[in-house]
Amino acid sequence: MPRLIDHDQRRNEIAAALRRVVLREGMAAVSVRTVAAEAGWSPSAVRHWFPDQAALVRFAVARTMAEAPARLREVLAAGPSRENAQLLLEQLLPLDDVRRVEMHVWLAAVDPARHDDGFDETRSQMFVALRHVCRTAVARWCDLAPPASVGEVVDAVEQDAAVLHALLDGLALHGVHYPEEATPERIRAVLRHHLEAISTRSRL
Repeated sequence: MPRLIDHDQRRNEIAAALRRVVLREGMAAVSVRTVAAEAGWSPSAVRHWFPDQAALVRFAVARTMAEAPARLREVLAAGPSRENAQLLLEQLLPLDDVRRVEMHVWLAAVDPARHDDGFDETRSQMFVALRHVCRTAVARWCDLAPPASVGEVVDAVEQDAAVLHALLDGLALHGVHYPEEATPERIRAVLRHHLEAISTRSRL
């Protein structure tokens, strides 16, 4: 009787192996061969699901886009507060191994995405989603009702959201490239300092 293959389990094993490679050597080290070796498989076994490095990167990006929103929804469900506003933003920063891998993956994908039509829509969706998270965080920090949807731009908070978005990008880059300087404690402190500098004047 032929042996049944649990495809979800295999893909999860590949995802775990990919994550270990990224944490140890960076996204540049990810290839069919290195991930196969990490998983204890043959390269041909991995190629059954992912024929080349580009397919692996696409898979990693898809995983990232599935996991991060779940964390964001959990924080949002806890209710509005200043602490939750900061915690919401921290989900997008490399403050632990899971988020560090996500950032490595995203940085490795975002530049090639400019020349890859398959990634272009994903890249645009990520920008829109991150900006909306920043608007929501500003609204929560200032004790305002958040935007009702991604498409609803609240002019009064837009500038603060844009600056906050840029700050997150910079903190994420520092956390990935200069982890000895941009420690989780320092990243949180910089983020807190910026949030406290945001005026609490009425924006309506």
